[in-house]
Amino acid sequence: MYVVPVLLDDRPSYASPETAAESVLSMPCVDGSLRDLWQGWLSSICKHVPHEVPRSASADGAMTFAELIRDPLAVLDPFDWVLFVSARLVPSSSDGLVALRRRHDEGDSAVLHLLATSPDAVGSREVVYETPDGGVRRIQRYLDPVTSTQPSAGVIASLVPVQSLLRLDGASVITTLDELRAALVQRGVPTTDMQQDGHVFDVGDEEGALAFVQSRVRAAQARMPRSARTRGAVVIEPGADVADDVLLVGPTLVAAGARVGAGARLAQCIVMPGAVVPPGASVRHRVVSGTVGAVVAPQRRHASTPASAMASVIGARHSRYQEIRSWVEAAIALAALVVLAPFFAVLAVIVKLTSQGPVFYGDRREGLGARTFRCWKFRTMRVNAHAMQRELAAQQYADGPHFKMERDPRLTPIGGWLRRLNIDELPQLFNVVMREMSFVGPRPSPLRENQICAPWRRARLSVRPGITGLWQVCRHNRAAGDFHQWIEYDLRYVEHVSFAVDLRILFATIRTAGGRWPVAVTAIIPALRETQADLEPADDIDLAIVSARRMLSETEGEIAPVRTTTLTPSMTSLRWKAAEPIP
Repeated sequence: MYVVPVLLDDRPSYASPETAAESVLSMPCVDGSLRDLWQGWLSSICKHVPHEVPRSASADGAMTFAELIRDPLAVLDPFDWVLFVSARLVPSSSDGLVALRRRHDEGDSAVLHLLATSPDAVGSREVVYETPDGGVRRIQRYLDPVTSTQPSAGVIASLVPVQSLLRLDGASVITTLDELRAALVQRGVPTTDMQQDGHVFDVGDEEGALAFVQSRVRAAQARMPRSARTRGAVVIEPGADVADDVLLVGPTLVAAGARVGAGARLAQCIVMPGAVVPPGASVRHRVVSGTVGAVVAPQRRHASTPASAMASVIGARHSRYQEIRSWVEAAIALAALVVLAPFFAVLAVIVKLTSQGPVFYGDRREGLGARTFRCWKFRTMRVNAHAMQRELAAQQYADGPHFKMERDPRLTPIGGWLRRLNIDELPQLFNVVMREMSFVGPRPSPLRENQICAPWRRARLSVRPGITGLWQVCRHNRAAGDFHQWIEYDLRYVEHVSFAVDLRILFATIRTAGGRWPVAVTAIIPALRETQADLEPADDIDLAIVSARRMLSETEGEIAPVRTTTLTPSMTSLRWKAAEPIP
């Protein structure tokens, strides 16, 4: 049984008829072309050189299914498989393709599709429940990708058995892997979708091509002639003709065979093979193919929401520290688990003897990048606690979507003791070992608690959640439920996260026995001393709103309106409308 890779080429939207650069595979991407990158990935996964299928030269760019697979099928048996790959959708790594092949090797007989989703999509939907007299009884928000369906941005790869391909009509018109996926589903072929983690670049689009190549230029060692003046990360490939007095502002890549005339100015560009930038020309934020004019304006960027932009800024600012920290903490947590193993065994026996049910309780929480995981604790409640929560809702005092009440009847005989000493949190060391959590970070919230506001959620999920955090050691409004204070302190932490801040929070956690009494937030984040007034507005409910607005003020654009569904008690009428933008 063979798995033969088939690489589907495409013509980029920015290609110039003056050049031969009509293929996304010809795009330079540092140390070779995109073709070299794909061939390296696919050859290591499938042990075969990929078979390239060029984009049809027809007016609409369509190709029949017979044209698509004629050559691969000629050498395959019915029990072989074909790995179709869209050359224009380039992930940041080959991890998704490796996972796709591993799933196949483990015996999954279904067609496997690797999907790209937009990381900047913050789609939401509000369901408004009305009372019989027209009042609002409840508002529930559903955010992507957990409680609202996040649409696919395209199929990166499809692993299909030959026998399933033979079910399709040879005259079927296939232009994308999305259409291939739809055609297989329509004919009853079992399929399984997998999601690609990390960013996926659409290099057939100019903005996507710039983002992809510039990410690789930033990581590459600068290479340039002495005559060029540069600022930032710049790569000039051997064979490129760059004249004197040229200013290049990175990240910029000038491919082999390109020519840049004297006195030209290029900022954050890709100059394709065979492209010509005339002397004195000024170009910025463009993919240059063919011959350009004297001045080339930057392309129009896609609008992004402040929430997504904020998360991107924060993520870029702290990504290196967060990555290093996660590996160091995983090693420390593993050592701690070994040391605490006897203590865990004693607690496990006590939990088991004092109540029915499992020793550990794993609840689904949202982590870094909205990826869900099981957050582990020693079980402190009865097995039917979730059902009892609805009955006790009227007695709880929390001012937000979380649940808090005095003398909670759902607790087991030792549950209250475990919670007061924060011992129930110790199994989260397993989550730290798996790099799902950190020692310090925002509280790992259940899914329903993150459905309140998109900006809060995107900011909080830009870092890993923590066993302890700023809110745990600084909270001083427990009697009122302190939901908005919790959000405020989580956003403050995300904004100021650093090694020093994490260290102060860890020391404060130990000194206050897990936050039994509050520590001044300015003692943890000294930079807030100049803005102490912002932390104490007249109305406590404004805390999180003040922080969210301040963090959003650094970004551009407007938050997309929310689609709202109004449901009457009879559930018979649906009224869709665009709500006001989030303040």
